[in-house]
Amino acid sequence: MLPDYAENDGVPPVLVKDTADVQAIASWLANRIGEIERSLRELPSIAVFVNDEDAVRTIAAALGDALTNQNIRVIPCPDG
Repeated sequence: MLPDYAENDGVPPVLVKDTADVQAIASWLANRIGEIERSLRELPSIAVFVNDEDAVRTIAAALGDALTNQNIRVIPCPDG
């Protein structure tokens, strides 16, 4: 749940936590991204935040593999 001062249009953000399994995280993210695309009938830009800089490329690569069949490209943004 977002705090009262946060602005958000549409579906509230979601959070996965308490797992270090990169494949499980990528699968979970791919499913959520598929839900977004199906509900909106288009795919908006989506940001995925990770816990630390070392995880950026690792999660991006795994998520890219998980989204290959949906023809969705993942672009990592190291250093912000």
